[in-house]
Amino acid sequence: MLNIACRHPAQNANLIVNEGRPVLGLVMQDHLEPFGLSIDDKFLRIEAGFLDPPLLKYKKNLSSRPNIMNASWNLSNHSFGKPLFLQNLRVIHILEPCVDRTNWNILLESFVKELFKYGLGTKAYSVIEMQSPDVLGLRGRTPGKEVVLIIMPSNEAWMYSIIKRVFDVSLGVLCQCVIASKFSKLRGGPYDLQYFANVAMKFNKKLGGTNHWLAEKGRDGVPRYGGKGLYIAKETMIVGADVTPPDANSAPGTPSLSAVVATIDERLDHYLGSMRLQNSKQEEIAGLEVMTYQRLGAWYAAHKRKTLPKAILFYRDGVSDSQYPMVRDREIPAIRRACEQAA
Repeated sequence: MLNIACRHPAQNANLIVNEGRPVLGLVMQDHLEPFGLSIDDKFLRIEAGFLDPPLLKYKKNLSSRPNIMNASWNLSNHSFGKPLFLQNLRVIHILEPCVDRTNWNILLESFVKELFKYGLGTKAYSVIEMQSPDVLGLRGRTPGKEVVLIIMPSNEAWMYSIIKRVFDVSLGVLCQCVIASKFSKLRGGPYDLQYFANVAMKFNKKLGGTNHWLAEKGRDGVPRYGGKGLYIAKETMIVGADVTPPDANSAPGTPSLSAVVATIDERLDHYLGSMRLQNSKQEEIAGLEVMTYQRLGAWYAAHKRKTLPKAILFYRDGVSDSQYPMVRDREIPAIRRACEQAA
């Protein structure tokens, strides 16, 4: 299903014209003529508009513009805007190695070089090989900030769940999981450096660094926020909220999970979050007032306890048209009460 959903628009258009029309009987249209109907074999053409992509700022004032034609961009050898130093990369490899010993060492050396290139600083790494996902014995924590890279043999949900619970709950150590086949994939000769870059971005974010931010001005000197937009960004907290209900295979009474994330400064880069359990399949965010108050507190702390946001831009996911009154009449007032309490 994912492969079908990820097709490019041109591929879908070609399938509709060359395969869809014959399946629907629209190639030979004799049966439509008595009704005075005909269906063109070409798509309707309309004028399209393009929004200017944001200009992203990196270290040393280098900037980059995403490629809007394929909805992606790469780091293009930029260093992160604010990289945090990684003293030593710890690697835990579960089950048999994904490549032989020689290639395994070359693989890790290539990955470490990419981390160094993006400003994370590390040149050292250590490897622990395990035969099972039982990492409960790894309760030692090295000094300094640390992210553990965990190489999983496959995309097994039960194994991932164990790993995250041990590291996030029991150990309190940051970890980043990768799948062995993807991590060791060759791409045109060398390893997939773009995949390494994506993992490096996650490393830096988990360490508290900043990968990039919106440039205040473009190369032409024109503000990218438009008019007073820059000041709006400095004074506005962007909030995202959603409720995740239990899936069909969950046990009866399994609670829903509600979460709220929000920015803490004008760079719109760090989104800190709050989460709550609530009644099963309840769509309204029950703890919205408390969680919004926590997000306002994080903004206040980030601004040295001097100011609160002057506006909130609230993105609410997962509601249908029929649920808009619920958001308007119950959730928005909860946000207002949190603001009054914070003030």
